[in-house]
Amino acid sequence: MTNINLKENTLSLHGKPSNVRVIKIAENIKFRVCNTCLPQKHSNFWDKFQKGEWEPWTIKIISKELPPKTTFIDLGAWIGDTSLLASSNPNCEFVIAIDPDPKAINYFEENLKINNDLSKKIELLNIAITKKIGNVFISPCDKDKPFGNSSSKIYNKKLYDRPSHKVKSKKLLDLYDEYNLSKKNVFIKIDIEGGEEDLIYSIMELLNNKETKTPIILMEVHFFWFKYFEKGINNIIKLLKKYKNIMIDEMEFKNLEEIKKYFIKNKKGTVRLFLRN
Repeated sequence: MTNINLKENTLSLHGKPSNVRVIKIAENIKFRVCNTCLPQKHSNFWDKFQKGEWEPWTIKIISKELPPKTTFIDLGAWIGDTSLLASSNPNCEFVIAIDPDPKAINYFEENLKINNDLSKKIELLNIAITKKIGNVFISPCDKDKPFGNSSSKIYNKKLYDRPSHKVKSKKLLDLYDEYNLSKKNVFIKIDIEGGEEDLIYSIMELLNNKETKTPIILMEVHFFWFKYFEKGINNIIKLLKKYKNIMIDEMEFKNLEEIKKYFIKNKKGTVRLFLRN
């Protein structure tokens, strides 16, 4: 389990007292966070982060597995935790942080303001990456919860029983073209509350492009959100065939048939994929 040291300081944010913490994962990997810039549901998030109770495998991979001069694409950037973690890694050259949730973007912006040294290498985008270009809507998964709770989901139409926010959508290949990433080392972190079911098509389009260097992918797959489970896992298997080194929930599997059985076993849950060549 990753050990994380946390120091607390009292600074001023917009002229008001604010609890700011310095998160130090290694001697050369550290960043600041605003402890008050959190949704109520996650008021103890940084405490969990400190104790290694929040996705320790994710923290470990982002801390140790970025190749030199990496561009880190954070799909589902939320309040900036993984983007700030990546940007503080000396191997990270640039971060493209993406989240369609407007409140999450606000929280992230506050965290950027207290990380002047890191904010220069982070670009924050309030858009969605999907299988098509156009517009989509973002809404909380739970109609009784507000935006910003790390559980907002992309929908193709506006929902009228809960908050709904319209954002532009792009394909992954278009993002690559815009930032000239085809020949660069790219690490893509994906945690988008079931949106990966559609995003797979955009990822495959990217991987099938012979001019593009294959990215490293760390993806959380929320099977319980999938509309078409069987089709969804078959698409993920196609994705896995593009990679030589596959880890799923920190485990290695002998073959794709074993992986498919594991997916079926976890059809009401979540699995994490770490893919490299």
